[in-house]
Amino acid sequence: MKQEHIIFGIIIAFAAIGLFNVISPVNTGNVIGTVDLLPACTDTDGGINVFQQGTMRGNFVATDYCSEDGPVDACRSRECKLIEFFCTRATTQKNERGTSQAYDCPPTAPVCDKGKCVSPSDAVTPYELK
Repeated sequence: MKQEHIIFGIIIAFAAIGLFNVISPVNTGNVIGTVDLLPACTDTDGGINVFQQGTMRGNFVATDYCSEDGPVDACRSRECKLIEFFCTRATTQKNERGTSQAYDCPPTAPVCDKGKCVSPSDAVTPYELK
């Protein structure tokens, strides 16, 4: 029984030493490398592109969509906006972060359809003119 306690004590001591080294590593002053805390940010439509639906993956994941007082499949009105997600460089870190912005579709493609701006003849989703 005493031998089991000694072995158990040795195991606990080694575990404590290993945990201490993980929690408070010795600073030698030599920089080996840096670790990015956020994943790289990517956008399948290449950034701000109102003519193509994209999915942004960074500190969160989101897909471009149409909004008219909330998400809709398609719209064409003054309230109709394309919500475009894209990557942007964070000001306090070297990592890129995802963000979004609302855009009006241009006159050449005034219909927002499935997260992109299209001409009325190219719209595949029915929408109301308001």
